[in-house]
Formats: sequence, C-alpha cells, structure tokens
Amino acid sequence: MFHIFGAKAGFERALIRERTTAGLKAARSQGRLGGRLPALSAEDLKAARLLLKNGNMAVAEVARRLKVSPSTLYRHLAGGRGAVLAAVSWSSPAPCPIRGKAAAAFESSVDALFRAARDGHPTFQHFALAARLAGGVQ
Repeated sequence: MFHIFGAKAGFERALIRERTTAGLKAARSQGRLGGRLPALSAEDLKAARLLLKNGNMAVAEVARRLKVSPSTLYRHLAGGRGAVLAAVSWSSPAPCPIRGKAAAAFESSVDALFRAARDGHPTFQHFALAARLAGGVQ
C-alpha cells in the first residue's frame, strides 16, 4: 500500500518539476529573467562613489540617502568593505589637549591605534573609520 502512495508522490513531483521547467523556459524565451531586481542602479552607484570619495560622509549616511542598508552598499561597490576602508586617507590625529606624561602616553596609544587601523588590522578598522568620519583624523 505504501509503495503505491510513494510511486504516486514521485510521479506528482516529476510532473511539477516538468511544468516548472517548461514555465521558466517560456519566460526566458520572452526575455524575462528570474530573481530580484537590483537595489541600486548605475546612477545610484556613481553617486555613492562620489559621496564616499569626498570622505565627508559615512557609509551609513550614504546608504540612508540611497534608501538601502550599508551592507547592500558595500556589496555593490567593487572590493566591498575593504576597498571602502582602504580608500580613506590616513594621517596623524589632531594635537592632544592633555599635557605632561599623560599626554605622551595618550598620544602614543592613539598613534598605535591609528597605525593598526591604517595597516588593516580588523579590530581597529571600525574605530579608525569612525574617527576619520568624525573629523578626528585629517
């Protein structure tokens, strides 16, 4: 009895697969492609690249303007997140307002953080990008 039901279910599944394949083939012959439409057009990507080249705007803000998530923007940019982070120019931080031994210790630790971020250490990339976008790094 179960063998009969199993054979019928297999036959039904084969029919469904056959109809689905025929439908996709007919759609392709009419010029339709499956899948979701791209979230960003070529013009949107061009605008995003220009905004990010300036360095005045965070990736999250550019993404908000384009009405997509930051991860979508990173996915559409060539090289992804690493390329965007590498494109940010690095220099020394602004002069420290602290004086004396504390100032020297503070400046050396901040310099070490910025060097680590500039050299691509994954732990500090977010910190360095946030500092750069906040105006802490020129």
